[in-house]
Amino acid sequence: SGVNFCVKTTVFDALDDESDRYDSTRLIKIVPSYAYRNRRMTEKELFKEMATNSENWEDFRQKTVGDRDEEMIGSLHAEVLACYGLPKLDKFTNTDAVCYFVCGPYAFATDVIDGFCSPVWPSKSRRACIFPLFYAYQELYVGVFDDD
Repeated sequence: SGVNFCVKTTVFDALDDESDRYDSTRLIKIVPSYAYRNRRMTEKELFKEMATNSENWEDFRQKTVGDRDEEMIGSLHAEVLACYGLPKLDKFTNTDAVCYFVCGPYAFATDVIDGFCSPVWPSKSRRACIFPLFYAYQELYVGVFDDD
């Protein structure tokens, strides 16, 4: 199976059209609850919230690991907005999605989005990070997992 990457401009274009692509009547409880206390949004409002800039960035550029003495040559900004069509791995509940990013000696985990096979990470959630780059060929690994 392949991985599909969603570009923000594609999301904005889809939200601008007036089609009935998103349910505008059913309210969804927004998670994580620490960032959105007792908040409910329609599907369209949630996707608009997702498409806004991330409010919290985990910045690894100032953190040292081990006795690293290489000079930083750049940085990589990574953020997850949504996943579509994840398999239902639990017998009685939908997927509890969490994404992991690994770049060199640094690792980042997003907030867990409970109970959705197509989870969306809103802008106030833990979804974005900045990795320092020490080599031009440094790799970024991304995985989506069921939390339980």
